[in-house]
Amino acid sequence: MMKELKYFAYALLLFLPTIHWFGVELYILFIPAFIWEFKNRKINVTKESFVSLSKRRKLAVYLGLLALLLTFLNALFHGKGLLVLAKSHFVFFPLVCIAAYLCMNKKVMRYLLWIIVFEVLIGLTEYVYGANSFITSLELYYSFDSYTSLYHTRIFGLSSNSSYLAQKCFVGLLLLQRYPFTCPNKYRRIFVFVILALGLVFTFGRTTLLIYFAFLFYYVLEYILYLTKKRTIFLPITHEMGIIGMTLTSVGLVFFMFWKNQFSRFGMVAKEVSTSTTGGELIEDMGIEKVDMAGRQEIWAGFADFIQQNPWWGNGSEKLYMFENHAHNAYLEFAATHGLIIFFIAMLAIALSITRRNIVFVAGVLIYSFAQYGIFWSISFLDILFFGMLLFTPKIIRNESKFKFAK
Repeated sequence: MMKELKYFAYALLLFLPTIHWFGVELYILFIPAFIWEFKNRKINVTKESFVSLSKRRKLAVYLGLLALLLTFLNALFHGKGLLVLAKSHFVFFPLVCIAAYLCMNKKVMRYLLWIIVFEVLIGLTEYVYGANSFITSLELYYSFDSYTSLYHTRIFGLSSNSSYLAQKCFVGLLLLQRYPFTCPNKYRRIFVFVILALGLVFTFGRTTLLIYFAFLFYYVLEYILYLTKKRTIFLPITHEMGIIGMTLTSVGLVFFMFWKNQFSRFGMVAKEVSTSTTGGELIEDMGIEKVDMAGRQEIWAGFADFIQQNPWWGNGSEKLYMFENHAHNAYLEFAATHGLIIFFIAMLAIALSITRRNIVFVAGVLIYSFAQYGIFWSISFLDILFFGMLLFTPKIIRNESKFKFAK
């Protein structure tokens, strides 16, 4: 019983900073939890643990440490104040690792899924009630005038905006489909999937929906491969999830025009981006200058110009904002903040940490972060899960072989 309470507490602690009333400062509570676990010999960190790592994983660790050291020196040599250093990755990444280590457990992930489901159910109730949130004090609070556009009826759940809830739905779906043993009962797994999928639709994060649809299409391909060849490449397959995946993919294609109108906000014209700068030319070359992306093109062009002007050390490891916004792209934000040297070292460390067991979840988050500032905050909900999967995947898949797939 005490163990179950502990796992629930870790899941709740991981979740709480994602909702309106709490901040990431709450994650500091993982430190006493880690000390308690260590003192009670629940954690066994020894020299042999590192020695037993493969050369590739050791190199990833060394490169990660080098990137962290360079962020500190970058801020120091560029004369940044103590406040910038205190908020840096150098200070917070150890806490990310501590939280990730404690949370990389299938029971913690199981509780996390159900907590997210609970928030989505609140969000769906908000939709029926006719408001984006029950938290009327929110700056972005409003009641729905009509239900024609999914974009204008996005639900917040308990979060400060719809993007946070969409992110949690996306992460929950990745966890459920890559690590189905986090919800071993078939009928509960279907229920969780349906609720999270509905949450993804009614939060209507357009890039998140597109990325998940691409993942779902890949899941269907893996399912077809299993049916024909009795094997899969990266994903464990269950029949019910494969059938649901095929159904949703088919429905998405059949109602293509409906989704096209919703995604374009019924023909809304994108804000023009100046092509007189390198960033503007890059946006034009990508062919997205006329796509409605809620102003992202202008922000991306500005960040690209800044990186061109400050390529090596960026903004001295002080987080860069443009037009009072972050980049809405984790890679542009990271490169502009820290420079390309630290950026490429960090990317290489991540690439060396990818394995067959974590590639689906990690790749999903990496792709998601192209159109959202998903990872590379100093510390965040998604950072903890992402680096947890990179560094501690064996803790969550320890009993994976006992789970019977495709039954």
